[in-house]
Parts: sequence; C-alpha cells; structure tokens
Amino acid sequence: MKFVIFLLGIFFVVCMALKPEERRMAEKKILDECKVKEKASDGDVNAILDRKSPQNHNGKCLLKCAYEKAGIIVDGKFSIDNMKALGARELQKDAKALGILNEMIAECKSVTDPDICEQSTKMMDCMVKAGMKRGIDPKKGIQESIGSI
Repeated sequence: MKFVIFLLGIFFVVCMALKPEERRMAEKKILDECKVKEKASDGDVNAILDRKSPQNHNGKCLLKCAYEKAGIIVDGKFSIDNMKALGARELQKDAKALGILNEMIAECKSVTDPDICEQSTKMMDCMVKAGMKRGIDPKKGIQESIGSI
C-alpha cells in the first residue's frame, strides 16, 4: 500500500509515493468510499482532491474518514506514531523526503479540536502550510516537489 498522507496536507495525510495521476486516482477511490458514509457531495470530494479545505461539516467528516482508512486516525484520535510509521515505511529509501515529512509532522502534531472532523481539516491545513514552507507543492507531494521521483 502506498503512503497516504493527505497533504491535503492529504489528504492530504497525499499518496506521497505515487505519481500525480496515480495519487489522484488512489485518493479519489478512498474519498468515494467515504462519500456515502459521511453524506458528502461530489463537490466535497473534488475540493479535497484540489487540496482545498472542506467548508462544511460533511466535507470535513469525509476527510476524517479518509484519514481513518489510511490508519492516521485510530479510535477517534490522530496517531502521530502511525503517521511517522507510514512515512518511514513508504519513504525508507528517500531520507530527504522522510526528513521533510517528519519535520512537517512535528510542526503539526499539536493540532487539536474536540470535533475530530474539524481537527482533520485543521491537520490538513497545517500539513499544507508546513509543506509549502519547505517548498512542497501540495498537489505534487514531497518526492515530486524535491525531485526524488
């Protein structure tokens, strides 16, 4: 399984190890699976795929569901350890990309909100901003942005 960290922040906790077209298809598949469960719209799915923050609660819960499917949210809480482990597994051959990811996670690990759907959106926003500070294009992901793939 390729690393899904939506750099939405993907999603954003974004399929970092995939090429752009493969990443988008993998993300869309996960989001489509969550869409019905969270009563989200196609617009919500497309916004997340375009690395835009969901604007309504259903869209925010759509993002939460995607994070759950990726193993980033476990038992209703973000798992920083799982984020790091997924990154380490998928980026093990790319020390530079893994270092950048770990910096981003460290910067965003204190993001909280009592509503896990709201927290999901805040995490996505934080990861996008943390990545952009490091020259990462959220639509490309870490490896493509730094020229590793």
